[in-house]
Amino acid sequence: IKEIPFVITVMPDGQFNGLADTRQHNKQKRLEAYPFRVPKERERTGSNAWQKAHLLWDHYGFVLNHPATDAPRDVEKARKQFGTFRKMVTDLAAAHPSDQDLKAIHAFYEKEQYKQVGLDPKWPDCAKIKGCNLTFKIAGQEGIITDKIAAHVADLAKGHAGAQVRDNAMSKARFEFRWEDQFNIGLDPDRAREYHDATLPKEAHKVAHFCSMCGPSFCSMKITQDVREYAKAKGIAEDQALQQGMQAKAQEFTAQGSEIYRKA
Repeated sequence: IKEIPFVITVMPDGQFNGLADTRQHNKQKRLEAYPFRVPKERERTGSNAWQKAHLLWDHYGFVLNHPATDAPRDVEKARKQFGTFRKMVTDLAAAHPSDQDLKAIHAFYEKEQYKQVGLDPKWPDCAKIKGCNLTFKIAGQEGIITDKIAAHVADLAKGHAGAQVRDNAMSKARFEFRWEDQFNIGLDPDRAREYHDATLPKEAHKVAHFCSMCGPSFCSMKITQDVREYAKAKGIAEDQALQQGMQAKAQEFTAQGSEIYRKA
């Protein structure tokens, strides 16, 4: 449980929708932030503390690149913290392509919507709180994004067999592009299916070997499958298949004039 004074509300497409103030006056008429259930804090001390971000929640240095002060040292620290948090979001979205909430948060950063938070009327109140914690909420949904994640992580930490089985099943369904299974295994099947259909609505897309994030040409799962099939057909190891593929592409690149950019 962690007190989170402000929540960043994001649309499913990643657009910034507003900054929500969770604080309420207590019996002493002092403002208190709402206590949310979030994933456990990561222990971090020393000069490398910027390398550890909390799971989808943290203070404004990590979440928004907002330094504690205008001093060059604090500005540089916030820049490093922000880089760590963005990488975590990118890695999570890549690891769970069927999770539409993660996809929305990833788009929030890719579209640089985080810069809009500072223009929100409530931002000054957030900025004046030292080390103000923030997290995310998807517009139209109940609760914050970490609610379901925290509950699932807790199940994993407690050793509940069903939690690990669920994760393993999701990973296998993801690798095999079984979209319907991914929807059904997910924490919110109806919403996952709704978000998927917003960009890939045809029934044929339910068996497609790609999603709208990377498309058919850059899907890591599809490329991995292609490498394995190539290695099997050639009777060679996967490492050898990768090496041969890179050599072939290098020769193709040289033969076409070694131009990085080509006319469409």
